[in-house]
Amino acid sequence: MKELKDIVLKKNDIVYYDDDYLIVDGLDGKTANEVEGSVSKIERPIKYETIYETPKEILDKEEKEYLEHFLRPFKDKVYRIEKEGGGFYSEGESIRISVRESSDIILPTFRKDTMYKGMELDKEYTLKELGLFKE
Repeated sequence: MKELKDIVLKKNDIVYYDDDYLIVDGLDGKTANEVEGSVSKIERPIKYETIYETPKEILDKEEKEYLEHFLRPFKDKVYRIEKEGGGFYSEGESIRISVRESSDIILPTFRKDTMYKGMELDKEYTLKELGLFKE
C-alpha cells in the first residue's frame, strides 16, 4: 500500500472518512494529504469498457448456404434483407429480400424463433453484414 502523502487523487476516486465519504470531482490532481479531515480509506473504481469484441455471426452455416445458393444469380442486385413478423394474418416470420429493378422476394413463412434467430426482427441487413458471399 502507498503512503497517504504519495496518493494523487483522480476524478471519481472515493475518499472515506470515519463516518462519511466523498467522491472526488474538484480535487482531481491533489494529493490525499491535501484533503481536509482524517482519511480512513481511498478507493479507485476501475471502469471496464469493451473496446473490441469479435462480431458474432448473424446466420448459421445452413442459413448462409441456403441464402447464397438462392441469391447467387442476382446477388449484385440485392440491397437489403430483412426478417419480418408474419403480420396480421400469421404468427410466423419470413425473410424479405429487396432487389434493385424488381419486386421484393418474400421467402416462405416459418414458425417464430425457429430460423434466422441471429437476425433482429424488422432490421435491414446487407449481404456483407450477414456474412454472405465472402469470396
